[in-house]
Amino acid sequence: MRQDSRSGKVVLQPPASRAADLARVLLGVMAVAAGVGYGLGVAAPAGAEDSATPMIDLSLTTTLLTVGPVHPGQAVAFTLVPHNEGPGDAAAGWSVTEEVPQGMTVRSAAGTGYGCGELSPRTGSGIRAAAEITCVAAAGLVAGTDGAPIGVVATIDAGTSGLLRTEAWMSPAPGDAAETNPLVIPAPGTDTTTTATNNDAHADVTVTPVVTHPSLRFDKRVSRTVDVNRDGYLDANDEIFYEFVVVNTGDVALTGVTVDDGLLTRSGIAVSCPARTLEPGRSMGCKPSAPYRITRADVALGLVVGAPAVRLGAPHRGATAARPPTGRRSW
Repeated sequence: MRQDSRSGKVVLQPPASRAADLARVLLGVMAVAAGVGYGLGVAAPAGAEDSATPMIDLSLTTTLLTVGPVHPGQAVAFTLVPHNEGPGDAAAGWSVTEEVPQGMTVRSAAGTGYGCGELSPRTGSGIRAAAEITCVAAAGLVAGTDGAPIGVVATIDAGTSGLLRTEAWMSPAPGDAAETNPLVIPAPGTDTTTTATNNDAHADVTVTPVVTHPSLRFDKRVSRTVDVNRDGYLDANDEIFYEFVVVNTGDVALTGVTVDDGLLTRSGIAVSCPARTLEPGRSMGCKPSAPYRITRADVALGLVVGAPAVRLGAPHRGATAARPPTGRRSW
């Protein structure tokens, strides 16, 4: 203790070590109030060291790469590009889901750094979507950057026409920071430009039916004749060898192509072709299983009826040449 020289009062003075402790406590309190930190001898309150996690804002764009017109059976390709607006980084495990409607089948979905699952049907009352596939990112997504694009290839089912709309959305990883604009999964057929969320997108594909014009041409010709009885004439029991050429003159493949010749069919002779399907512009030769044997009725008539007609009773000069007739059938 000491006596004040002016007032004459006695002042209690703490020891120097105690004064130093009080100064440290005062500095620590001031540091806490100012948000400077700790470490001046004052313990931080429980939980005070945890700071708020920055929110994220995920967005998605979809681009149809295939240029129309699009027809049934054709493949179409899409690109999905994810983005993180920030301000926080998205944790690993965020995902992108692509959903296709009825009339479209996904063939593949892939991108660098993703694990894409199996195609699964979407279920529910009144659901018009056929199936969906989800690709999960192995790494996080830094704020302000795009993720690797995801390529999706699908085919248009047979018999499909009109507008088909795909839906896609981007989801944060389970347990990740909250989104400033939370995801609302779009219903099938949604125009995502009208929704409040920005992490969904759609693509429209207009399917136009193919108008086809099937048509074919067939030629029947005599390749040779055989004078079986060697009398020098084409008459009863002599043989005529026919051949056929079938040409697809339309713009669509023809299936189930066969040749049915009345003359040969009545004689129990079948005509075989090397294929049952004929592509546009292609041709094939078809042959009877046996030659046609001239009958006495043919001789009485003086010719073998059928295109081309073969006259009988004329001297046989070996192989006969006949200009093949041309027939055309169209539907």
